[in-house]
Amino acid sequence: MRLFYAVFIPGKIRESITRAAGPLHEIGMRANWTIPENWHFTLRFMGEMAPDKLKSLEQAANDCATRVPAFDLELSGMGVFERGGIANLLWIGIGAGRKELALLAAGLDDALAMQGYGVRDKAFKPHLTLARIKERNYSSGSDSMLGKALAIGQKMITPGLGWPVTSFALVESTLKPSGPQYSIISKYDLQ
Repeated sequence: MRLFYAVFIPGKIRESITRAAGPLHEIGMRANWTIPENWHFTLRFMGEMAPDKLKSLEQAANDCATRVPAFDLELSGMGVFERGGIANLLWIGIGAGRKELALLAAGLDDALAMQGYGVRDKAFKPHLTLARIKERNYSSGSDSMLGKALAIGQKMITPGLGWPVTSFALVESTLKPSGPQYSIISKYDLQ
């Protein structure tokens, strides 16, 4: 089972993100676009896990959820991650609630450590993946086509575009040619 923990994006926020991403679709960028139902913030990617590990993974999530209060999260900014100066991943970031989301991820890390799981292998960089860019000729400079589309998209991520985060989920990801298919195994309500 390929597993991760995540905070999913509610429907009304997905509609706003879809509008903000419009200019990026319009430039004809060749990319693997994430379907809106799959938009989320990954708290921790666990990778391939044997089914017999599920009980301890659920216990860790329950332990974390009992110690972390609900919080408000706001989207802020749009950008790209680059490799060698070439854009390869298009994302939306977080404004208000960033610290609280990081505390949730840290609480989950602590609970997983208590269950015998190792430490996170990468620093926590919360982002919502809009697309994985397929072409290698996009740079994100302000004079590039991508830079101009990003500038328009960023303006459409309006201040206050947020929601109360009241839960997170343990999710199974099944990779398919059409893209990943996510199945929520369990949801955990925050305090």
